[in-house]
Amino acid sequence: MRNFNKVRIINCKARENEGKAMQKLLQRKADGTEISIAFDPDMSGAWKTYRKAMEVNDDADFLILMEDDISFPIDVLQRMDHILDSAPRDGWIFFYVPTNGEMQKALESGKHVLKAKGNWWPQVTAIPKASRLEFLSVIDNYFPEHSKSGDGRILRYFYEHNVFGHTIIPSLFQHLGTWRSALGYNGKVGQYVRNSFCYSPDFNVYEIDWKNEFENPYKDNQVRPLGWAKWKVGMPTDGYNDGGFQK
Repeated sequence: MRNFNKVRIINCKARENEGKAMQKLLQRKADGTEISIAFDPDMSGAWKTYRKAMEVNDDADFLILMEDDISFPIDVLQRMDHILDSAPRDGWIFFYVPTNGEMQKALESGKHVLKAKGNWWPQVTAIPKASRLEFLSVIDNYFPEHSKSGDGRILRYFYEHNVFGHTIIPSLFQHLGTWRSALGYNGKVGQYVRNSFCYSPDFNVYEIDWKNEFENPYKDNQVRPLGWAKWKVGMPTDGYNDGGFQK
């Protein structure tokens, strides 16, 4: 691929066989891209596994991380590569679209990129090289290594370092783990089910002017509280000052 050389599958103990099946599916259209699995038998989708996935030697502009409970079209890597041709080299690109109000508004507006610091889900993420190295160098100063998910870490990093996420709409992936989260999450977030409302395996990405989409995204300016970041990594939030996220 032009924009990435490696795809790392975040594989937890509860879905070890599914991770291997994903690897075989992706390898059918890998075109020389390395598809490998990050697996730790003692951790179920936790930060330790995410860190292992990112600690690889890689000189490409982006490193692709995929969680092990998703479905996708067989040529998805080629489609992602085409989109990344136009993506900013300092932004994180999210290819999974969660179900929530702002994502729905973005789709209804005809936009194909939602830009935000707090509204994204990391089921499938393209992490820019420079940001990945910086992220790994500072993130364990915020939270203990053993605390569970990576979401809160990414959120804290985005706000502290003025980094943005760009979600590609509609979704090239569907989340299959809605009601069987390895971390014990509920199948809903408030009123919304934890899968994508706009999964579109037939989405023709080659018809879209992606340069224009990244330059003129749908902007979600909602502010996430710091307490949310702490909750996502399994830490107590009582009495914590959320002001640090009001930048």
